[in-house]
Amino acid sequence: MCWFNRLLPIRENSWQKACPKTEIDLQSPNILLFFQMLNLLKIRCSIGVALALCAMILPACVPDAPRLNPFDPGSGSEATAISGRVFTYYEPRQPLAGVLLRLQPLNIAAVTDAAGNFSFANVPAGDYQLIASGENWSADTTTVSVSAQNLQQERTFFLNALPRVSRYRFFSEHIDRIFPGEQYIARLSVIAEDPDGPGDIRELHLEIPELAFTRQLAPTARVDSFTLTIEDIELPENNLFLLTEYECNIILFDDPGAQVSDGPFRLSRIIEQKPLPLSPARFDTTDARPQFQWQRFLVPYQFSYQVDIYNLIAGIPVLVGQQTLADPFTSQWQSVDSLADGQYYWTLGVRDLLGNFSRSEEQYFLIRQ
Repeated sequence: MCWFNRLLPIRENSWQKACPKTEIDLQSPNILLFFQMLNLLKIRCSIGVALALCAMILPACVPDAPRLNPFDPGSGSEATAISGRVFTYYEPRQPLAGVLLRLQPLNIAAVTDAAGNFSFANVPAGDYQLIASGENWSADTTTVSVSAQNLQQERTFFLNALPRVSRYRFFSEHIDRIFPGEQYIARLSVIAEDPDGPGDIRELHLEIPELAFTRQLAPTARVDSFTLTIEDIELPENNLFLLTEYECNIILFDDPGAQVSDGPFRLSRIIEQKPLPLSPARFDTTDARPQFQWQRFLVPYQFSYQVDIYNLIAGIPVLVGQQTLADPFTSQWQSVDSLADGQYYWTLGVRDLLGNFSRSEEQYFLIRQ
């Protein structure tokens, strides 16, 4: 039995469990010094003194804490450095600053400097995923396997720039016609941009998830310009007003295969009210400079008038005059140019500040001099 059980009895000899014989050296200087002190003092130690002495001796019985943290310099584990650079996807390859590098599953991060450099120091050996990502750049991932035999690992990334919508117009047209009747149309025009150059943009789609509606935009003569026309008959219940209720997204695709969703976009308004031309009408005969008159258009937002004049040549309408009038209170306009004899028709339109348009039926008249 340990000597201090006489001073402080412990059930089931817990001291022996805390200090097994294999871990206590009775010949150690600390133990010998303790017994010498007892012999010299010739007194029985109180419980408090015994506990104080135990506090001095017990640390010798407790083994060092294990060093399991690989970042602990005393752990003895091999550490590895991972470094590299990040460049643009196309030649001439330019270094990219501010790109975020994440090392998983360690969940540590680094950011590239002005020269595109990054580094991770004191990384323990193991298998990792290295992820490069940045705003307006397509993320890229690579694996890194490091070991004591490969203390330095280097990786290079070439990031693809993501396309996006630079400008757009999304407006409606409400066209009234004698035949075949009223038509509602939405027109979308988009200017896209890509830091890798406009030639990297492959195609654009319009997507309305709630309507399961997808259409590809048509390219124009400009490499970065795309357009789309949506007629009411293409939508459920032939209802163009659905575009004012549901959000639309523009999906951009580039040549390396990146796919980006930009938006949401929504049609702002459909002008359901139609302007009403008054004269000339019903094949009235007028002089070479007709006076066009209409009923004032009353709506609670800003708009302008648009007068279009068509000459019927062999039955084919040809636009020969167009005038925009910014004053919403006006109700007439006289043609500045003289018109040749013939058969004509004119239409009156109104357009709001967002481009939404409503147009009247054709009104026919004759020029006779």
